[in-house]
Amino acid sequence: MVMGIQRSGTNALFHSLEKDARFEAFNENHPDVFKDFYLKSFEEVSSVIDGLQKPVLLKPISETSRGSLADLMATYRRYELHVLWIYRDPVNQIYSHGKHHENQGFSVPLDWYMDDYNQRNQKLLEVLEDSGSMITVVGYEHLCASRDVFKALCEKLQVSGEYLFREDSNSGYTGLEETTIARIKRETRETFEQLIRADSFVPG
Repeated sequence: MVMGIQRSGTNALFHSLEKDARFEAFNENHPDVFKDFYLKSFEEVSSVIDGLQKPVLLKPISETSRGSLADLMATYRRYELHVLWIYRDPVNQIYSHGKHHENQGFSVPLDWYMDDYNQRNQKLLEVLEDSGSMITVVGYEHLCASRDVFKALCEKLQVSGEYLFREDSNSGYTGLEETTIARIKRETRETFEQLIRADSFVPG
């Protein structure tokens, strides 16, 4: 499963990994296993998965907005589940998420974005101690900066992916006021630092 929160690079990671022809890939809008970006019932999803004779790649990133990662992993425990969690610098993630909402015609308070960043990434951090062998954490900025990070990730997962990441625009740091940047960094610092410590692919 490719996991993370919206605007953290989950699309680029999913599409990079689905290039491995061994996978049957289901993005978050695939009608066979998703409805309104959420996984269908376990019975419905498993009926699809069980009929396949190959590994399955899912991107159920919205699940952590309605439940815990621990519960999701427990639901799919009968499979050889591995969660690949991608995270992003909160300044860039929050700016990108806000722009996405703005393009859809509505705005959301800054506090909501910071809470979303902290709460949903913490759902990953809560399960690392007990389920770390089933989880890999990687940073979006690191993937954008180095093909070697993606190569190392693929080697760890034994996946033949294709590098589809582009240079990171770092747009949050140019598009937001300094006071807003400082506030985001202050309110998300603990979560972001924990994510970096959990990341096996920090360059240098």
